Amino acid sequence: MSIAVDTNRAENSSRAPKSICVLGSTGSVGTSTLDLVARDPGRFQIDALTANSNVDLLAKQERDFGARF
Repeated sequence: MSIAVDTNRAENSSRAPKSICVLGSTGSVGTSTLDLVARDPGRFQIDALTANSNVDLLAKQERDFGARF
């Protein structure tokens, strides 16, 4: 998996946040993804989160990131 990071903040500051869905948000890749999202508030909007069985963490993530689904 590769992640591209755009360091040109001035250009991105006027853009609307990118909507993303994190499948498996309670797993290692999902939590790492949400950590990156949290480091750059305003750049991403979490629309949906999914999980297999860790509903307590999923509920916390939903509250923390304001996911709609």
